[in-house]
Amino acid sequence: MRVEDDGRIRCLTLNRPDVLNAFDDDLYDAVRDALRAAADDPDVAVVVISGSGRAFSAGQDLAELAKSRQHDDGERHGFGPFIETLESFPKPLIAA
Repeated sequence: MRVEDDGRIRCLTLNRPDVLNAFDDDLYDAVRDALRAAADDPDVAVVVISGSGRAFSAGQDLAELAKSRQHDDGERHGFGPFIETLESFPKPLIAA
């Protein structure tokens, strides 16, 4: 994922164009972490999420979903924490 600032606008670009920006655990976690950072940054007023290539996102990467991934860091990963972060995000959020 790419993160760029344009003034007070934080731009997050999903960057898996080879799979139409489908979400795997790594992308869910990257977006979640970027949103948390933007929420805590007083210089960020709004966040815009877009996708590279020809699609915003194809949704869940089903090939990755079939693989059972184990994380040993004690953190929750993937869709659930991502959605919780979206629900509680305190700033305007635009999907474009």
